[in-house]
Amino acid sequence: MMKKVFTIVLACLFGLHCSAATDDTFVYLDADGNELADGAEITVSKVEEDVFFGDLLINPNLKVKNSGSEDADLRIDYQIKSIPGGKFQICFPTSCLYNEAAGQFSTPSGTVKGGKSQAMLTEWILDKEKTGTCTVVYQIIKMADGNDVAKGRTLTVNFVYNDEAAIDNVENTAAAEVVRYNLSGQMCGKNRKGLNIVRLSNGKVVKVLNK
Repeated sequence: MMKKVFTIVLACLFGLHCSAATDDTFVYLDADGNELADGAEITVSKVEEDVFFGDLLINPNLKVKNSGSEDADLRIDYQIKSIPGGKFQICFPTSCLYNEAAGQFSTPSGTVKGGKSQAMLTEWILDKEKTGTCTVVYQIIKMADGNDVAKGRTLTVNFVYNDEAAIDNVENTAAAEVVRYNLSGQMCGKNRKGLNIVRLSNGKVVKVLNK
């Protein structure tokens, strides 16, 4: 028995066959602020127009909440299982990534403060001539000192665009700007260069790129 335990310890020390522990401190919130269970699967199909860039997109308006009291270094691993066209985007927690093909990807890590929520800004930017379903599986990963220390919840999102006529009924997202942040979550002015995160009077959060 002792030999078996010793072998397992050695394997862990050398990084062999050891997976990170699980941690349920970090949860997904839907557009209404409801907590989503581990392994949940949701479907979104409402087409919106980006008021700043003019893109047509489907955005589930998800957030990640750190329900603990301490700040945490998090990233999101995500697998794009299918994408019939257009681009997939995720901005979390401070960097944005774009993908046009299926595959396994990870966001850079960043700090999510204890007791706070961080918008994922994850959306499927449509190619209006290509309908279908973009399916993405997300998993929260907790890090410390550059290493994975725990796996958080998983979530599957089906972005469904199956009716080109929906473009004629795009939701009008035009609204007044309420507040603007940089990617570190600090309030900033309208003239700040780079990618800004803007909260609108209708409750939506959008990205703005100032050159």
